[in-house]
Amino acid sequence: MTYGLKQIATDLLKGKLPIAASADLEKERLKVCEGCPEFAKLARQCRMCGCFMDMKVKLLEAECPAGKW
Repeated sequence: MTYGLKQIATDLLKGKLPIAASADLEKERLKVCEGCPEFAKLARQCRMCGCFMDMKVKLLEAECPAGKW
């Protein structure tokens, strides 16, 4: 299971705060997303998981549903 919006919401409700990724990791992940055919450029959203990628790449435990990062 990938760490997406549903898991993030569950963790927040349980009081577990997500750990932030480093700025370098964020940039690396976003670059991968921007080159992916599943990335909706206008919404900056992944078509596979529905996540808004400008936010998801900031979460250390987040994973790409296609396994790209």
